[in-house]
Amino acid sequence: MGYDRNHAIVVSSWSLALLTEVRERATGCGNRASEIIKYVINDGGAFMVAPDGSKEGWEESEKGDAARAKFLQWADSQRYADGSTPLRWAEVQFADDERVSIVTKHFDEPDRWLPGELT
Repeated sequence: MGYDRNHAIVVSSWSLALLTEVRERATGCGNRASEIIKYVINDGGAFMVAPDGSKEGWEESEKGDAARAKFLQWADSQRYADGSTPLRWAEVQFADDERVSIVTKHFDEPDRWLPGELT
C-alpha cells in the first residue's frame, strides 16, 4: 500500500536556448517535462518536470524519485565557479495525504541538501 505525495520541479532561466537544452536533459534523465512557456515580458521562460503520478513506496515512485534526483544533480553541477547559475529551480512537494506542501530543494541553497542524498 502506498500514499499520495507529488513532487514536481519548476525550472526557469533568462535564456530560452539554455532552457531548451536543460529540458532535453530533464527528459533524458527519465522525467516528463512540459513545453517551455515564454515569459510575458523580457526574454526567458520556464518549464515543469511533472510528478510521476505513482504512490510513494511503489516501484514507479522510486524510479521517479531517482530521475528527478539525477536531473537536479546535473542542474546543480551547472553552476559557475562563483556559485551563481543561470538556472532557477525548485522542487516542490504537494497533494500529500498528510497535507504537507513544501519546497523540498531549491537552487539558492545548494548546501541545504547534499548531492549524495539524491543518488
